[in-house]
Amino acid sequence: MSSTLKKRTKKIFSKSLDNRSFSSSHKIMDIHNTIIKELLDNSNSSKKINMEKYMKHTTEFRGINAPQVTIIFQKVWQDHIKTLKDFSQLSELAEILLKSSYGEDKSIGMMIYGKIFKEIDKNYIDTKVKSFFLEKNIVGWAMCDSLCGKFLRHWSLLSRENTLFLSEWRNEENLWLKRASCVSFVTRAKHGDKPPNFEGFTEILFQICNKVVECPERFAQLGCGWLLREISLSDKEKVKQFIQNNLDKFSREGLKYAVEKMNGQESKKILENHKKTLKN
Repeated sequence: MSSTLKKRTKKIFSKSLDNRSFSSSHKIMDIHNTIIKELLDNSNSSKKINMEKYMKHTTEFRGINAPQVTIIFQKVWQDHIKTLKDFSQLSELAEILLKSSYGEDKSIGMMIYGKIFKEIDKNYIDTKVKSFFLEKNIVGWAMCDSLCGKFLRHWSLLSRENTLFLSEWRNEENLWLKRASCVSFVTRAKHGDKPPNFEGFTEILFQICNKVVECPERFAQLGCGWLLREISLSDKEKVKQFIQNNLDKFSREGLKYAVEKMNGQESKKILENHKKTLKN
């Protein structure tokens, strides 16, 4: 093949890739616009005001309750989003939605991740997903917990390595990453080391709590308390011992969460001891 022909062939191939890329981006934006239209058609200004007030204006909302957002997602997934066969297209759409200022848009982005979580690797979590927290696309307990519930908890179940990877977020300075290290595991904690978990899982949870309990921020404390509450269903004595060892680090509210599923006498004694510790 002559040098001129090679150059011409390379140019045609490059142009073909550019056209394919343009076509892909155009399709993603078309689907994104369809999603936004569905959300706008179901928005409610009165609900918007109430939702934003309840969330203390940490996130904007369109005024659509969670069940309705799920119905909208199911519709657009079946009719539109599902046609994006490629992971890069689906993840790009999810990223666009997560970066929106509206909570409902973010929720649909999270639900897309919930459909493709098996294809996501640790590098994507460490770069793209983590950036949502660091760049303040995920702020507030509702958005943090929603991402954990719709996506991260499923991803963590795929392997021990994924579990360990997310548990490291306990060491992050970002409050919501720290909370996510707790909330991502609350649905699994009650099973202890039994399936769907593995030997040593509970010890990982205590490592998380050991770090997060040191943070005095309200939602870190509540995340830690919530996780301990669920661990107590599989190993109450270890939770009691952990609380005793860290009694001075708990906020009253966080501790109430931790002992919520213990019997009345046990929880009362722990709370009384906490009160005495704070006085000394």
